[in-house]
Amino acid sequence: MLLMSSPNRLVPNYKCDIHHHLIAVIGGLDPLTSLHAATVLDIYKIPQLIYSPVPVMEDKTPGLSFYQMVPQEALQYEGILSLLLHFRWTWVGLLTMDLENGERFVQAVVPMFTSSGICFAFIERVSKLSLVTDLKDLIQQGAKIYDKVMSSKANVMIIYGESYSMIFLRWFPYLSEQEHVNINPKGTVWIMTAQVELTSLVYQRTWDKEIIHGALSFAVHSNDISGFQQFTASRKPATSKEDYFIKDFWQQAFACSFPGRGAEDVDGDICTGDENMGTLPGPFFEMNMIGHSYSIYMAVYAMAQAVHDMFSWRLKSRMLKDRGQLSFQNQQPWQFHHFLRGVLFNNSAGDEVSFNQNGELKVGLDVINWIVSLNQSFHKIKVGRMDPHTSSHQVFTIHEDAITWQRRFNKARPISVCSESCSPGSSKKMKEGEPFCCYDCTPCPEEKISDQMVLPAGRSNFGWHCYSEYC
Repeated sequence: MLLMSSPNRLVPNYKCDIHHHLIAVIGGLDPLTSLHAATVLDIYKIPQLIYSPVPVMEDKTPGLSFYQMVPQEALQYEGILSLLLHFRWTWVGLLTMDLENGERFVQAVVPMFTSSGICFAFIERVSKLSLVTDLKDLIQQGAKIYDKVMSSKANVMIIYGESYSMIFLRWFPYLSEQEHVNINPKGTVWIMTAQVELTSLVYQRTWDKEIIHGALSFAVHSNDISGFQQFTASRKPATSKEDYFIKDFWQQAFACSFPGRGAEDVDGDICTGDENMGTLPGPFFEMNMIGHSYSIYMAVYAMAQAVHDMFSWRLKSRMLKDRGQLSFQNQQPWQFHHFLRGVLFNNSAGDEVSFNQNGELKVGLDVINWIVSLNQSFHKIKVGRMDPHTSSHQVFTIHEDAITWQRRFNKARPISVCSESCSPGSSKKMKEGEPFCCYDCTPCPEEKISDQMVLPAGRSNFGWHCYSEYC
């Protein structure tokens, strides 16, 4: 509401300042925030460029002005499925936040994956922490989920959640109620969607990060931005006074405090303001622009390009008016959408920026491998791509040799199946009440032999089928 009122004077639906006009908003980090903001922004036809998944629009006002800086979620579904099929991981677990978007994800991927031969060992929905009093229940739920993960034959776990889901995941190694799990946890490959990033609360800064080592995630395609690391390294509280959040960030990231006015004593270290952001661990600040940061970067440049196009059109219109060829009118807020929808340019990293007819950025996804070194330093490496706009027909690519797996797999490709493949001379016998990925192997009867055959419905796993030797 402040953004749409005169500076320093909040009067809803009234603005007397002719110089400060809001033309668009970038945000928010989670879908619900974007939806709440849109209910107000849409009244004034102000576009919102969001860098999170699209809010669930069921029973909501149609036509809210969203522009997505991320590709449609269906591309992530296809990317995860391609990853599972490539490595022949047919027995997986699924964790999701107990929210509308999480349930939408479950309803979309379960039938899609099942028809391609993927079975789910379990599907767990993690409750969202609303009140501090719910913390004990959430910890108990987390302990049960972690024990289920560790006791399952599935070595691959898919995570769908918000950006803060990582905070919950990092609790896992400290929650187990079973002694053998704490002593010798099994290897796990975590597959995460694009909105999940490595974030930490202050008290988690020194926690072991081994649980995420070897994880695979999807992220909006990004490229290196020349000069970005030097720019971020130069940011200081004293020279960034327009940034209202930098002092809070600084105090949490460097575990120090800025003395307040009239304050004589400060608990802990005092912030100098000259601390080096390059020394911060990955969970607090990454010097490379990837993930949400790159989406925000593209949103800023898309807006700038649209504003440029709008003023160029105004200038051209004014020139035509002077010649008597056109009557010039001031641009109305809702007309900015026309220029925003039509942006088409290459950013400084060389990536093309444009929207499709649904207001979704035409962009692919990168497959990222999360690596934690023995000294607990953290970095990400691109190991694949999901690119629907490629000129070739190979939408999904993966560079398996570039992937670092969790250390408990001893550098071998992880296996995640419910039942091992049956050997020649035997056939599958489905287990009653179990998913089709779980079966026993039974010897072929006399005068029968077995041969490989692909299962129907496009399933990627195969077994042995007995048939008459003399057919």
